[in-house]
Amino acid sequence: MPIKFKCPSCDQMLGIARRKAGAVISCPRCSYPATVPVQDGDIARPAAVGRANGGRPAFERGDFDRWIGGRPPGGSGGATMLAEAPPHGLPDLSERHTGLLDTHREKRQREANAPVIDIRLAGALILGFALLAFGGGYMTGRSAVFTKAAPLAVNPGADGVKPAGGTADAAGPGAEASKYVLTGVVQYRSGGKTVPDAGARVVAFPTSLSQKPMKKLPVGGLRPGDEKGLDQTGVEGIAKLGGAVTTADANGNYSLPLPKEGAYWILVLSKSVPRPGPLTLQVEEQKLNNYFADINSLLGEKEFTLVIRRAMIGDDGTVAPLTLSPLFTPQKP
Repeated sequence: MPIKFKCPSCDQMLGIARRKAGAVISCPRCSYPATVPVQDGDIARPAAVGRANGGRPAFERGDFDRWIGGRPPGGSGGATMLAEAPPHGLPDLSERHTGLLDTHREKRQREANAPVIDIRLAGALILGFALLAFGGGYMTGRSAVFTKAAPLAVNPGADGVKPAGGTADAAGPGAEASKYVLTGVVQYRSGGKTVPDAGARVVAFPTSLSQKPMKKLPVGGLRPGDEKGLDQTGVEGIAKLGGAVTTADANGNYSLPLPKEGAYWILVLSKSVPRPGPLTLQVEEQKLNNYFADINSLLGEKEFTLVIRRAMIGDDGTVAPLTLSPLFTPQKP
């Protein structure tokens, strides 16, 4: 008749062949290493789990098939859980395994109390953090694009005229801290007097093109009176080309920082002096067609002048003076 006893850890009723008396088995329910009790007439076997000496299994799978009508779970050492009540007089093993049993119960309690993270919750949290990171990067990139694409600031004074000595309306990289500054005064003759040409535009751009053929520039924002206009594409194009744009103040004075050393075309567009006849370009002036898409619109119906100035360091190691003070003289048609 099989030996029936309770697991000291979980109180599960177990049954096992009598020849396994004294062996250590693993409880099919809680995996506790329980020792099979030795009853009268049993011969105690050396404690073992799994296979005994000689390679023979300590427990055969069919030990209790006839008794319980089924197979015990694998890895339990042949012990089978029983549903029926234990017989009277069943040995109580708890006292013999107090230390081991307490340790095993504490381990099971820690495992039971250990927090379990739902894999779906963990996945949702990871996805949420990824979306936040992506959204933050996207908004940062969009902000940078808008900052770069914003129209270049125009610094108007009264009636859109820039104060004397102010910074350029637009300039290429490095112009703000540049040591090369073109200065001068724009004037015209009127009634025998010299009058400031307030609002005249001064446009500087490199004489050498970095890209050939280059995309011709629009003229938006370059003409006198266009400083406050919404279309500043021409001003932005000059800055990207490595040039700069400014406006003469109420006294005709201007100050235009140039981004770097080199030769520049200086185009001065009068605001006050009309051109007496149709547009006729000299040989040098025809080079404007290499830069601008619409020369007629750029030059309009007012006088202009086009000269070259070079930003450079002189022989004495100082910056060579950079000045241009055009004087427009109205002519009769």
